[in-house]
Amino acid sequence: MATIEELQKAIDDKSFAPENLTGEQRAAVDSLIQEGILTGPTTGEIMDQRDVARTEVAQQKTEALQPFTAATGIERGDVEMVGEVALGITPFL
Repeated sequence: MATIEELQKAIDDKSFAPENLTGEQRAAVDSLIQEGILTGPTTGEIMDQRDVARTEVAQQKTEALQPFTAATGIERGDVEMVGEVALGITPFL
């Protein structure tokens, strides 16, 4: 396992990934935080922050890949349906 200094540096620069630790290791890090040996959020709070960050990054990437949908709220399926309906009634006009 890493030293106290390495753990503190990872927590400070937000590169600490508690989801890669066992439950025992997370409990040990949490007890170090509670005792004041390490400073920062608990492993549960860090995992919650990382989940929020993942969701935000995924949303940004989705918006970048689908700019029309992000800008208008209109899905590709909606546009296809309108086109099919328009072409479907054309012979009757």
